[in-house]
Amino acid sequence: MPLLGAGRLLALVLAATLVAGFLWLLEGPWLRIGSVAWAGARYTSGNDVAAILEPLKGSSLLTLDDTAVAARLTSQLEEKAPALIWQTSAVRLVVAADGAVFGETALGASLAPLAGLPLVDDRRRASLDIYIGDRIPEPEWSIAIRLAAINPATLGSKAKALQVRLDDRCGFVIAPRNGAGWATAMGLYGMDPDPTATATRIGAQVAAIRTLFAAHRESTVGWVDARNPGRVYWRPNGPDRSDAC
Repeated sequence: MPLLGAGRLLALVLAATLVAGFLWLLEGPWLRIGSVAWAGARYTSGNDVAAILEPLKGSSLLTLDDTAVAARLTSQLEEKAPALIWQTSAVRLVVAADGAVFGETALGASLAPLAGLPLVDDRRRASLDIYIGDRIPEPEWSIAIRLAAINPATLGSKAKALQVRLDDRCGFVIAPRNGAGWATAMGLYGMDPDPTATATRIGAQVAAIRTLFAAHRESTVGWVDARNPGRVYWRPNGPDRSDAC
């Protein structure tokens, strides 16, 4: 059997070294994933993303299939869409269509991307205990959306849109979104309201406010108590105007 030449032997040694080095990199500790980070998630919980990516830790970077990781994230995560801004005295909370609180923004921050959403100004003390991960009770957010969706023209108002407030004294309150002019107490509708009864009551309240504005110029009205649509009380606009519930 002929002996290998020195050059050929050196080539075999180098090839074996390269293979051993590749296997060492592949299986060794240097190119293994020790931590993961991500960017671009606007309203997705970081804990949810971390749980999905956790199995990647310890695996080799050279065998990472980024397409498979992306597919896993897509199949297991569904970023919620904002449907409502729930504002407290501390923060503005981003709420999904099912009432889930999944994001927040500072009170002074621009609402440009979310400016078209209904905004509820919750002034109750209990609102300070609402955090990301909580859920606004269904009667509260559904009624808030219903009130915010009232067309001001059906009230006999010239306002372009309405804003909704919720407080411990008057319950739900509606007013022109620019904050100027009148405000109307609509009250509370119960924690488990009958949808038909609620719609009927709101319809009666809208009709009562329309009757009021037909008899008195909108600009002269300051405070309206329409909690009982059969007996509506109001105060004229002026420096002594106050919310009287």
